[in-house]
Amino acid sequence: MASEVIVERERRHGLFFRFLVNSAAVFLAAQLIPGVHVDGFVGVVLAVILLAIVNTFVRPVLLFLTLPLTVLTLGLFLLVVNGLTLMLAAWLAGSAFDIDGIGAAMLAWLAWSVAVTNAAENVALFVAISSTPSEPWPLVAAAAHYWAGFVVLSCLVFCVVGVVRRIARAV
Repeated sequence: MASEVIVERERRHGLFFRFLVNSAAVFLAAQLIPGVHVDGFVGVVLAVILLAIVNTFVRPVLLFLTLPLTVLTLGLFLLVVNGLTLMLAAWLAGSAFDIDGIGAAMLAWLAWSVAVTNAAENVALFVAISSTPSEPWPLVAAAAHYWAGFVVLSCLVFCVVGVVRRIARAV
């Protein structure tokens, strides 16, 4: 009985944590990507809720329908599908959350997924380090490997965003 209460409490905390991370990621994408606009706190909350709904119900159907094209492009078409789901959420949100085009949507999805993935891995790494104090060196090596990957991926995302901004200014 007590373990069920603990599991339920951890599930609610996990849901709240995911909501906060997704909110921060949407805000970050709106700040980094020139074609993404969020209208304050209400826009961020609405965007996260609509993204959750679209990702739960619409995205699996889109993934199934576009599976042959995804296989032919070796998975690159997933960027387009993810951008389309983000644009659908923006269309449902109205003026609170707006995306200018499919390019901005794909970049926003990329920034959002990097932020969400890194936040989840940070928490998992923190839990692993804090729960096993006996043998810290393998965990330190794992942390160093993780942070090196994070730095490389973050540099790649910021370079892509910088190139897109320069192209947008030139046009």
